Amino acid sequence: MAVPHQIFKQLAKKRLVGKEGKEKEREIRKLLVEMPGYKTGPYGEIRKWLQGEIQENRKRGRVKARVFFDVKKEGDAQVVLLGPPNIGKSSLLKKLSSIQIKVADYQFTTLKPIPAMVDFDGALVQVVEIPGLLEGAAEGKGGGRAMLAAARNANYAVLMTSADTPLEKVKAVRDEMRRVDLPTPKFLICNKIDLPGVENIITSLKREFHDIEIVPISVEKNIGIQSLRDAIWRNLELVRINVGGRERPVVLARGAAVRDVLDEIFHDATQPHTIKISGPSAKFSDQQIGLEHVLYDGDALEIH
Repeated sequence: MAVPHQIFKQLAKKRLVGKEGKEKEREIRKLLVEMPGYKTGPYGEIRKWLQGEIQENRKRGRVKARVFFDVKKEGDAQVVLLGPPNIGKSSLLKKLSSIQIKVADYQFTTLKPIPAMVDFDGALVQVVEIPGLLEGAAEGKGGGRAMLAAARNANYAVLMTSADTPLEKVKAVRDEMRRVDLPTPKFLICNKIDLPGVENIITSLKREFHDIEIVPISVEKNIGIQSLRDAIWRNLELVRINVGGRERPVVLARGAAVRDVLDEIFHDATQPHTIKISGPSAKFSDQQIGLEHVLYDGDALEIH
């Protein structure tokens, strides 16, 4: 004889208390098997309620993943580091920014995206380390889909590997990026180039990743770090404009004009100003210019 539907529902609610995620879904599916097979009536309503709980449980899980892996964009730009596990991403982020990060010689030391602010001569670039990705990340393996989603709003992504990591692993990360329609990484960092036989490894990388720049570095030996910084800045396509009286430069997209600086500072470029410029785009020091003058990285303005 079937348990009265009121009692069954009370017992079901008690069994679901404190359960979340996969544990809760497993318990709900057990309840669906245990209950009488009525499709209508009170038990039909209980069945519909339990099936709705499965959908709500999954929806909450997706929201938690998005919140957990979301990285608020701060500074003048954001760049993400993607790659297989145990290639030195945390060590590199620590080197670039001087923040304290747990670093160890085993996989999955980093469990969620870690942002760090890196100063590029006054421009603040947020570099975000994404935990090591595996084949199947686009389908959610190892939380990979949420990890990849964290890279979507960045200015661009950088792919990273190391000289002692099999080529297939970094190819797998590139393929996972393609599966979720992330743009092609701007360049590929190869860490640990101080290891023996690195010339052959770099040749293999250039053959496989022929459409992007390879930037060889060694975090441990401090080799190539300035070249990497140059590559990060160059690919952002931004300009730093120093303005008299301001502590930090105004950072704008390449091709910006004086008008854009005034919009950024005063939110109004229509008022008359006397503007003098020194720097790469000036014909001579303290040249007086107009609103449409196109600015170069490193220009300095005096606005009166």
